[in-house]
Amino acid sequence: MVGIEAMSAMKPTAFLLNLARGAVVDEKALIRALELGTLRARVWMFSNEEPLPQGILSENEKCHCDPSHRGTSTFYASQVLPIFQDNLRRYLRGERHTLINVVDH
Repeated sequence: MVGIEAMSAMKPTAFLLNLARGAVVDEKALIRALELGTLRARVWMFSNEEPLPQGILSENEKCHCDPSHRGTSTFYASQVLPIFQDNLRRYLRGERHTLINVVDH
């Protein structure tokens, strides 16, 4: 979705912040833009490859990459699944006002 054309069009004061999973940012295009100096923005993103290999993404001062598995643990499924199941039961019974861990923006 975000390729070399979009990166080249960014203003010097822009930030590219990718918090999505997957290939939303074309990493090859990102590397190319950093190598050519056409990317003028500062980049924060989750990397597609774990661990991030040494190279332009890990060594460029404009780029900050974090692992995409933040917040995961061996207990994730056992902690989340019961909440999901309870919320699904409540939702199906029409008890939407009693859902657990609702974030209302």
